[in-house]
Amino acid sequence: MCSVCFLELHPGYRPMHAKGIVCEGTFVPAAAAASLSRAPHFQRESVPVTVRFSDSTGLPDIPDGDPNASPRGLGIKFHLPGGAEADIIAHSVNAFPVGTAEEFLELLQAVAASGPGAPKPTPIEAFLGTHPRALKFVTAPKPAPASFASESYYAMNAFRFTNRDGVSRHARYQIHPADGEALSPTRKRPSGRRIISSMNSLSTCSAAPWSCGWLRNSPSRAVP
Repeated sequence: MCSVCFLELHPGYRPMHAKGIVCEGTFVPAAAAASLSRAPHFQRESVPVTVRFSDSTGLPDIPDGDPNASPRGLGIKFHLPGGAEADIIAHSVNAFPVGTAEEFLELLQAVAASGPGAPKPTPIEAFLGTHPRALKFVTAPKPAPASFASESYYAMNAFRFTNRDGVSRHARYQIHPADGEALSPTRKRPSGRRIISSMNSLSTCSAAPWSCGWLRNSPSRAVP
């Protein structure tokens, strides 16, 4: 794990996922979404959204294809009637290195203590040695996608969906590209899948077995 990627602070940039691009679009729910939840963005024909794609780490100039740029992030903000908002925070790995807030703090502390010159084994090496889930997460293959729009994203949290009949179920959003995943042309391309180089359309949410809608981007702007 690259400790410098997380320890360096850059004024004017967020400490994590510093490099990103913001898009504006429209969320159009599938017809079945209304039976899943009474949430307003599932009941209306469409709602505007703001979406931020980002690279991991706090480095604002990290190359998009750098393995340390994974997991890439996706934040979706739904702009609801009356000024209300709803958010989805997701990243490009269908997992998380730890299962509790306490373990996550322990992980961050181990990273912070493992800078250059730290004695061996470093605190992060010791942590990974006793947390196989975290070790699997940080050593998983990190192929670069063709674009942010050709990668799948997985929500960090589960949500409780309650419909008009009061029936509730829990699910975690999965966001999949409409034209399938595709790797960077410099990597081996998935068989039978087309490389996507633009962000013209991206399916914005699915909570199996429902496909909830599409994002079609308006002119986008890069921001810290």
